[in-house]
Amino acid sequence: MTDEIISAQYTVLKEPADILTIREAAEFLRIERKLLYKLIDTGEISAKRVGNAWRISRETLVAYISKGESNE
Repeated sequence: MTDEIISAQYTVLKEPADILTIREAAEFLRIERKLLYKLIDTGEISAKRVGNAWRISRETLVAYISKGESNE
């Protein structure tokens, strides 16, 4: 079962479209880029630096949205 979970995690990020730029992630969340940078700085959304740019997985954004929905 553990192998299935690990395999599923890697499958989620196979497509390049599943890794978003700051602009794409902000559009996905329908928020300003400035707010997205703040959410990254406070640790509410995890992101990775690739060179000078930030990248965020679509899965991370969906989890962030789901977390917000469960708090309502």
